[in-house]
Amino acid sequence: MDTDGGIEVTVEPATDRFDPLDDRWATQVDALVGELASTLGTVTRRHDPVAGTKGGVGTILLAMTSGGVLTASLELLRSWVGRDQSRSVKVSWYENGAVQSVELAGGTTEQVDMSSLARLVSGAGTGPA
Repeated sequence: MDTDGGIEVTVEPATDRFDPLDDRWATQVDALVGELASTLGTVTRRHDPVAGTKGGVGTILLAMTSGGVLTASLELLRSWVGRDQSRSVKVSWYENGAVQSVELAGGTTEQVDMSSLARLVSGAGTGPA
């Protein structure tokens, strides 16, 4: 999805340690959103209602407007995941009409190939992908 000359990326934090509705988990995700906002500027959260639940942490939306924004986002997400081995983050985006995604988890964050997203972000200003 193209948004203001950038690519919209969905970030879905997860944990093996807490229930998704646990206040301690919500506090950790709120801290992540705060870090992203202070580093990147605008961060959007979407809470899709699910029948029988009180809510949860929702989905974080980021606009990748440049390679620098992508790099800063990935460094921050890798750092956040690395501080607690029970955390993971699924990063998703649309490319050629299909959803692409990668997961950053524990010790695997340096091995994740983000070249497809990097190419898409670098070409975002040149027209539709």
